[in-house]
Amino acid sequence: MPDRAASSSLRRRLVATLAIALTPVLLLGAASAYMDAREALRTRSNELLLIAGASVDGVDQTIDEAELLLGLFKDEVGSSNCSEVYNKLLPSIPALSSIIRFDADGVALCASNRDAGFTMSDMDWNKRLRHEVSSLRTDAFFGQATEDWVFGIFSRVDKADGTFDGSVALGLRSRSLASFARASVLSDDV
Repeated sequence: MPDRAASSSLRRRLVATLAIALTPVLLLGAASAYMDAREALRTRSNELLLIAGASVDGVDQTIDEAELLLGLFKDEVGSSNCSEVYNKLLPSIPALSSIIRFDADGVALCASNRDAGFTMSDMDWNKRLRHEVSSLRTDAFFGQATEDWVFGIFSRVDKADGTFDGSVALGLRSRSLASFARASVLSDDV
């Protein structure tokens, strides 16, 4: 029996010695795995920030282009050519939902997507265009005619004497802008 007790004691000491000897290796492995995971998380976070920035830049560029084209074509819209100008701009602005010409009171003279005669969704936009700004970008709002969330871009229209004569507006579908951002910069794994 003494051999068995000595053998058991020797085994316990051997296991304890191995455990003590392997503890630093296990701790280094755990620390290394933790640092690798943090670095992977930091890398992925930076990648997502770059992608988000590129998406916002792409949408911003589309809105800027739409605003520029609205300025170039607003005289052509006149008071009755909304549909014609809409058809010209749609290939360049796929998110385009409508073009509308409003008079000085905010009543639609023509619209590419519905009959004229309706009033502007928010009359504060008309006030701002009359008194403060020559162009205006709205927050997203629900467009009744499009049944979609829309961003509006307005450009002031003046009479020959420089007095306020209303505005020309175009609507951009928010879902189309979002899908443009996804399609242009996001990889399949994001």
